[in-house]
Amino acid sequence: MIGSVAFAGLGSVGAIYAQLASRQKDVPCFAVVRETESFGRQPVSVNGERLDIPLRTPEQVHAAADLILIAVKWHALADALEQIAPAVGPGTVILSLLNGISSEQVIARRFPQASVLYAFGSGIDANRVGRAVRMNRRGRIVFGPRTEGQEADTAAVQAYFERAGIPHEVSCEMQRELWWKLMVNVGMNQVSAVMDLNFGDFRRSEEALCRMRRAQREVIAVANAQGIAMDERDIGRWERQLAGLSADGLSSTLQDVRAHRKTEVELYGGEICRLGEILGVPTPVNAELLRRIREIEASF
Repeated sequence: MIGSVAFAGLGSVGAIYAQLASRQKDVPCFAVVRETESFGRQPVSVNGERLDIPLRTPEQVHAAADLILIAVKWHALADALEQIAPAVGPGTVILSLLNGISSEQVIARRFPQASVLYAFGSGIDANRVGRAVRMNRRGRIVFGPRTEGQEADTAAVQAYFERAGIPHEVSCEMQRELWWKLMVNVGMNQVSAVMDLNFGDFRRSEEALCRMRRAQREVIAVANAQGIAMDERDIGRWERQLAGLSADGLSSTLQDVRAHRKTEVELYGGEICRLGEILGVPTPVNAELLRRIREIEASF
């Protein structure tokens, strides 16, 4: 049973789920932050509603949480893990909502006493300016066992999400699901950032859609080389989801580019190019997208 919940990261993804958790009064929740003073000057809000969640520095955390949701960028993960360390005890369940396919392994190595499940956010449509989040669609958390023997932990998280009203889906094919999400980000995030297109303009651009599909086919080829069964139907599944996103919405990578923040391109094109080289799978489209976004970052 989940009796306490902690959040690491109050960006777009973390904030929209922390908002729901904060309303579940019979299960206390808090967010672990480096410092609290700046949040007083600039509070987190979701669609104009101030996020009402206790903020604690690592020094103020004196007991382990039953569940921790991590929703930071990849380059902030190492720091986030040190900050949440006081909240991790034997059996603490951790869900990583980071992009990519590597964060769970990193977290499990840092906290071998914890139960790290596979997880990711799907269908989220939210933009952030500073600490103000504008949410068009909350999406859902897709999660499931990472190793044998995690069925009870998975069921406990599911029961908590149901009580808190957090949209979710439990999957027993999480490795494939994580690769599907990577395929989505490789195509949508990278191409939209390079071409500077919101969702509506992206859907109307045949050039953008073609570049997205070519990049995603490289992901499918790399996944297949590793024994992960994916095909063109996975691209179709994403395009049906893309059709429902708000026209003025932005991918997270394009939001980072416009705000001159470091992107997660190394988790996308960087990872696919690295794996492609190891497996002997050509990845020229991703190599070009990776080069372009690195150039954009260097211009900040």
